[in-house]
Amino acid sequence: MSSLLDPPVAIPLAQVADANETKPAALPAVAMPPVALPVMPADQRLKAVTRYTPVTWFLLAANVLLFALMAMSQQRLFYFNPHTLLRWGGGLAPRVFGSEWWRAASHMFAHADLAHLAGNMLFLLLIGPLVERLLGPVRFALVYLFAGIGAGLLGMGTEPQHVMVGASAAVSGIYGALLGCCLRGPRSIPWRLIGERAGVLLLYTVVSLLADWLDFEQHPIIHLSGFVFGFAGGLLCGHKLQPRATRWRHLRLAIVAVAFVGILGLTGSCVKSCASKALEYYGHYAAVKDRERELRGQFEDAMLQWAQNKLSSAEWKQVLERKLIPSLEQMRIACGLKLTGQDEPLEKRNFPMSEYWSLLRKTPGEPKGHDQKPLTIKEYGEFYRFLSKVRLDTWRALADELPKSHAFAARAMMDIHELDMLAAGLDDELNDDNPLYRWFELSRKRKGFE
Repeated sequence: MSSLLDPPVAIPLAQVADANETKPAALPAVAMPPVALPVMPADQRLKAVTRYTPVTWFLLAANVLLFALMAMSQQRLFYFNPHTLLRWGGGLAPRVFGSEWWRAASHMFAHADLAHLAGNMLFLLLIGPLVERLLGPVRFALVYLFAGIGAGLLGMGTEPQHVMVGASAAVSGIYGALLGCCLRGPRSIPWRLIGERAGVLLLYTVVSLLADWLDFEQHPIIHLSGFVFGFAGGLLCGHKLQPRATRWRHLRLAIVAVAFVGILGLTGSCVKSCASKALEYYGHYAAVKDRERELRGQFEDAMLQWAQNKLSSAEWKQVLERKLIPSLEQMRIACGLKLTGQDEPLEKRNFPMSEYWSLLRKTPGEPKGHDQKPLTIKEYGEFYRFLSKVRLDTWRALADELPKSHAFAARAMMDIHELDMLAAGLDDELNDDNPLYRWFELSRKRKGFE
């Protein structure tokens, strides 16, 4: 008789097997219904692949910070003149294709006013996190820069005389990348998710493109080309919604980055070739154009302060007579813009806008239409000398009339506005043989906009 305190006795496994040799009868097979495995929602799959979206928030912070610095520097929120925008990183074709190549990217972070900034940042926040989770932070940053730089180069090449700013092209590229991601991975990215998150935003993109196309003064190339570049980036970078394997990931990313750089290089080369004539002129007159842009910016700032009653008529008269007019005179002398030869008598007297129009109609080689031979650089230089003389005399007339008659001062300001439009028209004439500019001009003429 064993006790609980007795040591355990080891029983061989063979004996256990013999004792259990009798097996139970097999149960009849029963068909079991299929068990539905839980499917991870698309939102959770997105967060599992890319948990955070740091690039979107970095872009937002960078744009807002730069605008805050501009606003504090200029003491305003709703208008920055082209000279100020250029100082804060704006894009200008002669400088981008010169030594300041970094402006091809910096222009995306500067904005012309608060509304411009707010609109771009709003639509970046509404779509940026979703696309960043689809692409991943690094690829999202590459696509953003790819679309912004590529569309910016096309925009600056279309109108080389204009300062370009804003993140519109890059933000449009994000919308294009969203479509590219959907086409690249249709089985893993449900269209229902895209419709819920971005349907209204995609509609807004289409409306903005149509609005740009119908605009008489602007070209749709910025938003349209940004969308196309982003779409290409989405096709190249898009993938299925699953954790990305580390194997070959860096190699694929390097290949995509090299492809982006190659496409941008080819784009820049083609743009430079298309705008070669305008770039040649601006390269020759770079100093005078920069100085004129600075003086016109100071004039616009003073006029804005006067319109807001922050500057009296007498104070503005002093600004014109003591600072702006002498500076414009010095610029014309230093840059060789004074009238000479048979036009020298006009240099010694006031030359109002009405006389300029009368003389322009009588001068051989006046600006041609789009269907005729465009202006040569020499002809452009001759007209530009006249414009600088008219600008000087118009500023003098405004200074004379400011304390006397607001009616005559308003007339002088209308002449200045007309003069600015004429200067822009001459820039367009110099750019008339640019295939990029000409394509958009002809497309608008076909639609009956001119």
